[in-house]
Amino acid sequence: MLGIEIPGFKRLFLANLVLDYNGTLACDGKVITGVGERLELLSDRLQVHVLTADTFGSAREELAKLPCRVSVISPENQAEAASIEAVLAAEILSRNILDALDLLLCPLRLTATLRA
Repeated sequence: MLGIEIPGFKRLFLANLVLDYNGTLACDGKVITGVGERLELLSDRLQVHVLTADTFGSAREELAKLPCRVSVISPENQAEAASIEAVLAAEILSRNILDALDLLLCPLRLTATLRA
């Protein structure tokens, strides 16, 4: 469990981290450099779940040594990606996955970003 107090915003209690694979953790079916190390560190505090359509057929192999649960989404449920509705509802947008994971690894960055 990861607890983060954000003055003027809210207190966060996080137990799970749910991530998409290709386009988020990976590019062209290969895990982006630096992602594995960050997931290892976060797995001490969060249960990491990876959802994927597995377009390249490499997700399970690429993630085999990382502490995460991989779920391949059935073809009829593959409407993934950042919809405009999700983007507009977001409290934070990150430039890339490394920056996003670092917000959880360095919670004061998250506090500085979200506090009122």
